[in-house]
Amino acid sequence: MGTPLFIESLSQARKNAAKWLSIISVTALSAGWAQTAHADYPNARVTNNTEYTVSGKVEYVSWLCSDDSYSVAPGKTWTATSRGVCLIDDITGSTGGAIGKYGESTSITPYHASPATSYGSFQINAFSGSYRIFSADEWDKVSNTKQGKSPGFYFVNKTAWPLTYSLDQVGCLYHGIIPAGEGEKGVRRVDTGAVWFTLKVAIQPDGIDPVSNWDCVKPVAELVGDVAMAAVTGGGTAVAKAGGKVIVKQVAKEALKAGAKKAIKSAAKKVLTELGRDELGKLLSDAGSVELYGQYAGYEWPFRCDNMPEYHIVGGPEPLKDEDGKIYLERGTPFKVTKVNDCGDDMMTGSKRSMESDQSSFSDWPGGGGNSLIETGDPTCVTFYTGTNAGGQYEQLCGVNDNSPIPKDFSIPYRNKIMSFKCNSGLKSLLLLNLREPVKAYSCKGGNVINTDGYFKSATAAVFYTVPCCGDEPKPPTAAQQAAQQAARAKAAAKAAQEAQVAAQAKAAAEAAKRAAEQKAFEDRVDAENAALEAGWAASAKLLYGNCSHRGTVSSIESPSAVAEEIRIFNKGSKTIHIYWIDTQGQEVNYASQDEPVHTIASGPSGVTEYGSPNYLYIATDDNGECVGIGNGINFSGEFNFDPDLVVPGANPQKAAAPQQTGSSEQGSYVDEDTGYVDTNAYTDDQSGNDGVSNSVEGPGCEYFGQVASTDEGEIVDVRFENQTNDMLDIYWIDGNGQPSNYSEDDGTVASIPAQSFQNVRTRIGHIFVGVDSTGICLGMAAAETSGETIAYTPLQ
Repeated sequence: MGTPLFIESLSQARKNAAKWLSIISVTALSAGWAQTAHADYPNARVTNNTEYTVSGKVEYVSWLCSDDSYSVAPGKTWTATSRGVCLIDDITGSTGGAIGKYGESTSITPYHASPATSYGSFQINAFSGSYRIFSADEWDKVSNTKQGKSPGFYFVNKTAWPLTYSLDQVGCLYHGIIPAGEGEKGVRRVDTGAVWFTLKVAIQPDGIDPVSNWDCVKPVAELVGDVAMAAVTGGGTAVAKAGGKVIVKQVAKEALKAGAKKAIKSAAKKVLTELGRDELGKLLSDAGSVELYGQYAGYEWPFRCDNMPEYHIVGGPEPLKDEDGKIYLERGTPFKVTKVNDCGDDMMTGSKRSMESDQSSFSDWPGGGGNSLIETGDPTCVTFYTGTNAGGQYEQLCGVNDNSPIPKDFSIPYRNKIMSFKCNSGLKSLLLLNLREPVKAYSCKGGNVINTDGYFKSATAAVFYTVPCCGDEPKPPTAAQQAAQQAARAKAAAKAAQEAQVAAQAKAAAEAAKRAAEQKAFEDRVDAENAALEAGWAASAKLLYGNCSHRGTVSSIESPSAVAEEIRIFNKGSKTIHIYWIDTQGQEVNYASQDEPVHTIASGPSGVTEYGSPNYLYIATDDNGECVGIGNGINFSGEFNFDPDLVVPGANPQKAAAPQQTGSSEQGSYVDEDTGYVDTNAYTDDQSGNDGVSNSVEGPGCEYFGQVASTDEGEIVDVRFENQTNDMLDIYWIDGNGQPSNYSEDDGTVASIPAQSFQNVRTRIGHIFVGVDSTGICLGMAAAETSGETIAYTPLQ
């Protein structure tokens, strides 16, 4: 054992006495209970912040209140119907064996108050690779980082746009805006608990957070299109007040290549008419949003990362402006969110660390990405600019010199717009329609109105009209000209039909490819989730197998008050396993004390359901009698995953005689889940305030108390504390100031270990611990020096 130290603690007997005093006090109050209803404690409330339904029990210390059973769905709160003046002692919870969605354990550490508490508000949160029930005050202590350390998230916006983010579980637990800009302006730090989230990030042009607590980030094209115009052009007081400034890059006109951008006018009304609100909104929504599943916020005290998980957001459509003030939207690089450090990566085995948006919106619009057409100079032709998925292209429409419609179907975002072009002696005009309606085309001098009966040929078609220029009124067409016109119309109609067929085929192929991609994405996600589940099972099997080194030294202890619970036992390996109960004498038998297994389970994956005390120990062996694993229902949430393929013949003890062991009637020996152990008392509401330092020095080295302190420079290790006495043993951590504490830095213990039992604790090399018996006498102190070491406390001589 390392260097000893000294401390005093309340004895377990005094703690039990405090509990009975609480009951006596409540009994004394009962006579006036009806007249003092205003003094009743608040009804118990349990909020479920997990993604699983949780059932459990609220236990009261007084006979005045019967215990409450509860069941609460994800994101909901259960409230007791009454309470009176009864104090709460314990709150238990279980997910019923739900499989973890993130590879985590779904076990729930119960809430325990010592002495009993009057608190009424409790919540179930993710904690240390599993879940735990906290009071509201406890959760505030655990989740308050305030230092830039984990748990939490650090976002850096390197795009040209303000961004909206949300961190979701059952609803948006955290959300806000990350402005565009260099330095601190473009970053956000979000302090959270040590929880898994779905991270959503999207372009929000006006910089105003659109999210409520239960309306997570989901870009809506119409809304994005509405706010994008004012944000890009700098208009709108709401945008300015919100700080929603979009960074628009100034470029020379010659740098804006035709066919690569969409012109955006400075006036929002013209933009919506010429570009289309829905089109712009769809582009920014589809090409500017990302969702990352299963992102972990990093570890809590005392294992925090120095830098919380950091994410960089880059790319997205790029706004440009030329010397004339005309604004363009360029395709840019893919909008991408990437995790750039490794904090919490080992808790994200089934999650992606980077995701980029789909830019296919730049390819879905009618017209495709064709090249510009060369202007012919023909006075009956006009060339104008249209938006397309590739950023834009030129369209050229030609017609005869009369008022007849050109029978050419094409898609174009402009609707009800008059467009003019020069001819020999004035201007010609064309009108693009979006409904079946008469055409009003104006002559070059604006004096005459020519009405025609042109109309749309289909929902996506436009009809092109020309108006003769001043002084160029047409002569009546000759027969040859009329024949040429008819031939031209027929040829145009045939070409339009062919183009429509080709477009329909291309659309069908694109839809088929999209469905295939969606199916593959779904299958990939299922594969990732299954891989995470398999990783969780494998880790559990390794923990159970690691306990085989204790074979022959542990036993079950009868607990008369314990209620039989369901225990699920699985064989994940390729060989048969046999399940034995380790009785109170340490013998591996069935419940009739026969040398026979309780169950035999064929090669996996297969399993059985057993009912037994949660304090019972069970051992699995293979056909050769080799230990496959040891565990009990308390520490493994009623679920065992054994893997006989892990067995190394002869590596662990064989079946042996029973150990001699004692224990309380309410506490069995147990094997600890070695997955970042957090002791039950770490954050309990200890309201006694009576813990102190004894003036006597009893154990070896206890004279050094107050002269040494723990250091935090060492690596994280697992240490086994053994109680070799016949009394309860309390373990305290000596903090950096040399004071006895636990990792919450309050008066609680790091561990309380029954007689002749042990407990594993995750700590750091350089942390110092002291052991105290039930009378407050120091038994000795040791510093953690290596991983896997055992610190044993023996009776005083």
